[in-house]
Amino acid sequence: LLGSIKSNAGHAQAAAGILGLIKVLLAGRHGHIPPTLFSDNPTKKLDWDLTGIRLATKLSEWQPTAGVRYGAVSSFGAGGANAHAIVAMPAEGDT
Repeated sequence: LLGSIKSNAGHAQAAAGILGLIKVLLAGRHGHIPPTLFSDNPTKKLDWDLTGIRLATKLSEWQPTAGVRYGAVSSFGAGGANAHAIVAMPAEGDT
């Protein structure tokens, strides 16, 4: 599922990347992926069925894989500073 913090909190400029990370960590902790708002009309320039990517348009349960929830956060700066983080979180109750 693909989401964005910008639709939930607006554009936070330099804080956007850390807000995205916080969103993924909280979603993993609670086991639910929050919806991305205002994504009713996704672009037709992407073949959504072919890619397997889906927009998070509603609150969805986040099922772990082998007891772990995996997420990723990307942050793209206007000045060219880009970052990507992959996060692995044990599902609650697992150690």
